[in-house]
Amino acid sequence: MDEEAIRLKKLIFQLLMTSESRTTDLLELIASDTMKAVIVKQEHTDSMYELRESYLIAERSWMPVSQNLAILYPERIPEQIYRRIAVDGEGIGHVLRGTQVPNRRELLHYGWRNVDEIVDLFGKPYRLQFHTHPQIPYKEYTISFFSDQRIGIHLLEYFNPELISSQVTRDPIACHESTTE
Repeated sequence: MDEEAIRLKKLIFQLLMTSESRTTDLLELIASDTMKAVIVKQEHTDSMYELRESYLIAERSWMPVSQNLAILYPERIPEQIYRRIAVDGEGIGHVLRGTQVPNRRELLHYGWRNVDEIVDLFGKPYRLQFHTHPQIPYKEYTISFFSDQRIGIHLLEYFNPELISSQVTRDPIACHESTTE
Protein backbone atom coordinates (compact mmCIF):
# COMPACT_ATOMS: atom_id res chain seq x y z
CA MET A 1 0.00 0.00 0.00
CA ASP A 2 1.48 3.37 -0.93
CA GLU A 3 1.87 6.28 1.49
CA GLU A 4 -1.29 8.08 0.32
CA ALA A 5 -3.42 4.93 0.73
CA ILE A 6 -2.05 4.41 4.26
CA ARG A 7 -2.84 8.03 5.15
CA LEU A 8 -6.36 7.63 3.77
CA LYS A 9 -6.89 4.41 5.74
CA LYS A 10 -5.82 6.12 8.98
CA LEU A 11 -8.09 9.09 8.27
CA ILE A 12 -11.12 6.90 7.59
CA PHE A 13 -10.58 4.89 10.77
CA GLN A 14 -10.11 8.11 12.76
CA LEU A 15 -13.48 9.39 11.49
CA LEU A 16 -15.14 6.05 12.25
CA MET A 17 -13.72 5.85 15.78
CA THR A 18 -14.48 9.44 16.79
CA SER A 19 -17.87 9.94 15.17
CA GLU A 20 -20.85 10.33 17.45
CA SER A 21 -23.17 9.53 14.55
CA ARG A 22 -24.58 6.08 13.86
CA THR A 23 -21.59 3.83 13.23
CA THR A 24 -23.66 1.56 10.97
CA ASP A 25 -24.25 4.45 8.55
CA LEU A 26 -20.51 5.15 8.30
CA LEU A 27 -19.68 1.47 7.86
CA GLU A 28 -22.20 1.21 5.02
CA LEU A 29 -20.67 4.26 3.36
CA ILE A 30 -17.12 2.93 3.71
CA ALA A 31 -17.99 -0.59 2.52
CA SER A 32 -20.43 0.59 -0.17
CA ASP A 33 -22.70 -2.15 1.12
CA THR A 34 -25.58 -2.74 3.51
CA MET A 35 -24.75 -4.05 6.95
CA LYS A 36 -26.53 -7.03 8.44
CA ALA A 37 -26.47 -7.71 12.18
CA VAL A 38 -25.70 -11.27 13.24
CA ILE A 39 -26.48 -11.88 16.89
CA VAL A 40 -24.05 -14.34 18.43
CA LYS A 41 -25.35 -14.25 21.98
CA GLN A 42 -27.86 -12.36 24.07
CA GLU A 43 -28.08 -13.09 27.78
CA HIS A 44 -30.58 -11.94 30.33
CA THR A 45 -28.78 -11.51 33.62
CA ASP A 46 -30.20 -11.44 37.13
CA SER A 47 -29.21 -7.79 37.20
CA MET A 48 -30.90 -4.84 35.57
CA TYR A 49 -29.20 -5.39 32.23
CA GLU A 50 -28.74 -7.78 29.30
CA LEU A 51 -25.54 -8.64 27.48
CA ARG A 52 -25.43 -8.86 23.69
CA GLU A 53 -22.66 -9.92 21.33
CA SER A 54 -23.04 -9.37 17.59
CA TYR A 55 -21.26 -8.84 14.29
CA LEU A 56 -22.01 -6.48 11.48
CA ILE A 57 -21.54 -8.25 8.17
CA ALA A 58 -21.36 -6.60 4.73
CA GLU A 59 -24.27 -8.27 2.91
CA ARG A 60 -22.65 -8.74 -0.52
CA SER A 61 -19.22 -9.93 0.58
CA TRP A 62 -20.18 -11.42 3.97
CA MET A 63 -17.07 -9.75 5.39
CA PRO A 64 -17.37 -9.12 9.14
CA VAL A 65 -16.80 -5.38 9.48
CA SER A 66 -17.26 -5.04 13.23
CA GLN A 67 -17.66 -7.14 16.33
CA ASN A 68 -19.89 -5.52 18.92
CA LEU A 69 -20.46 -5.97 22.62
CA ALA A 70 -23.40 -4.24 24.27
CA ILE A 71 -25.02 -3.88 27.65
CA LEU A 72 -28.74 -3.17 27.28
CA TYR A 73 -30.71 -1.57 30.12
CA PRO A 74 -34.28 -2.53 29.11
CA GLU A 75 -36.12 -0.14 31.43
CA ARG A 76 -34.17 2.81 29.94
CA ILE A 77 -34.76 1.94 26.27
CA PRO A 78 -38.05 2.91 24.56
CA GLU A 79 -40.23 -0.19 24.23
CA GLN A 80 -40.42 -0.20 20.40
CA ILE A 81 -36.63 0.04 20.15
CA TYR A 82 -35.97 -2.57 22.81
CA ARG A 83 -38.40 -5.04 21.21
CA ARG A 84 -36.76 -4.73 17.78
CA ILE A 85 -33.23 -5.06 19.20
CA ALA A 86 -33.71 -7.71 21.89
CA VAL A 87 -36.66 -9.75 20.61
CA ASP A 88 -36.43 -9.39 16.82
CA GLY A 89 -32.60 -9.40 16.79
CA GLU A 90 -32.19 -6.32 14.60
CA GLY A 91 -29.05 -4.20 14.52
CA ILE A 92 -29.01 -1.27 16.93
CA GLY A 93 -27.95 1.24 14.24
CA HIS A 94 -30.66 0.13 11.81
CA VAL A 95 -33.33 0.31 14.51
CA LEU A 96 -32.27 3.80 15.59
CA ARG A 97 -32.21 5.01 11.98
CA GLY A 98 -35.64 3.53 11.30
CA THR A 99 -37.42 4.81 14.40
CA GLN A 100 -36.04 8.36 14.49
CA VAL A 101 -36.31 8.32 18.30
CA PRO A 102 -34.17 11.13 19.74
CA ASN A 103 -31.03 9.83 21.38
CA ARG A 104 -27.72 11.12 22.62
CA ARG A 105 -24.37 9.39 22.23
CA GLU A 106 -21.35 9.90 24.41
CA LEU A 107 -17.97 8.73 23.22
CA LEU A 108 -16.04 7.19 26.14
CA HIS A 109 -12.87 5.74 24.58
CA TYR A 110 -11.44 5.04 21.15
CA GLY A 111 -8.17 4.10 19.56
CA TRP A 112 -6.17 1.02 18.62
CA ARG A 113 -5.60 -2.02 20.80
CA ASN A 114 -2.99 -4.70 20.34
CA VAL A 115 -4.67 -8.00 19.62
CA ASP A 116 -3.49 -9.40 22.98
CA GLU A 117 -5.10 -6.42 24.80
CA ILE A 118 -8.63 -6.93 23.45
CA VAL A 119 -11.17 -6.90 26.29
CA ASP A 120 -14.94 -7.00 26.74
CA LEU A 121 -16.99 -4.30 28.48
CA PHE A 122 -15.95 -5.65 31.87
CA GLY A 123 -12.22 -5.56 31.10
CA LYS A 124 -11.95 -9.34 30.68
CA PRO A 125 -9.86 -10.78 27.82
CA TYR A 126 -11.92 -11.24 24.66
CA ARG A 127 -11.22 -12.89 21.30
CA LEU A 128 -12.22 -11.28 18.02
CA GLN A 129 -13.14 -13.05 14.82
CA PHE A 130 -10.54 -10.93 12.99
CA HIS A 131 -7.77 -11.48 15.57
CA THR A 132 -5.01 -12.05 13.00
CA HIS A 133 -4.24 -8.33 12.79
CA PRO A 134 -1.67 -6.95 15.26
CA GLN A 135 -3.79 -3.88 16.09
CA ILE A 136 -7.55 -3.41 16.06
CA PRO A 137 -9.42 -0.08 16.00
CA TYR A 138 -12.22 0.28 18.53
CA LYS A 139 -14.74 2.70 19.93
CA GLU A 140 -16.67 2.60 23.22
CA TYR A 141 -19.72 4.78 23.74
CA THR A 142 -23.12 5.04 25.38
CA ILE A 143 -26.58 5.86 24.07
CA SER A 144 -29.24 7.63 26.15
CA PHE A 145 -32.81 8.26 25.02
CA PHE A 146 -34.94 11.43 25.24
CA SER A 147 -34.09 13.64 28.18
CA ASP A 148 -33.21 10.63 30.38
CA GLN A 149 -29.57 11.07 31.35
CA ARG A 150 -29.22 7.40 32.32
CA ILE A 151 -27.43 5.10 29.89
CA GLY A 152 -29.77 2.89 27.84
CA ILE A 153 -27.11 1.07 25.81
CA HIS A 154 -23.36 0.77 26.44
CA LEU A 155 -21.43 -0.37 23.34
CA LEU A 156 -17.92 -1.48 22.54
CA GLU A 157 -17.21 -1.92 18.83
CA TYR A 158 -14.10 -3.44 17.33
CA PHE A 159 -13.61 -2.72 13.63
CA ASN A 160 -12.08 -5.14 11.14
CA PRO A 161 -8.91 -3.48 9.76
CA GLU A 162 -9.47 -5.31 6.46
CA LEU A 163 -12.62 -3.26 5.83
CA ILE A 164 -10.58 -0.30 4.68
CA SER A 165 -7.66 -2.24 3.25
CA SER A 166 -9.99 -3.97 0.82
CA GLN A 167 -11.67 -0.68 -0.12
CA VAL A 168 -8.42 1.26 -0.55
CA THR A 169 -6.70 -1.38 -2.65
CA ARG A 170 -9.77 -1.86 -4.83
CA ASP A 171 -10.28 1.76 -5.83
CA PRO A 172 -8.67 4.47 -3.68
CA ILE A 173 -10.26 7.30 -5.67
CA ALA A 174 -13.78 5.95 -5.28
CA CYS A 175 -13.16 5.35 -1.57
CA HIS A 176 -11.84 8.89 -1.15
CA GLU A 177 -14.79 10.38 -3.02
CA SER A 178 -17.31 8.49 -0.90
CA THR A 179 -15.82 9.91 2.32
CA THR A 180 -16.06 13.51 1.19
CA GLU A 181 -19.76 13.59 0.34
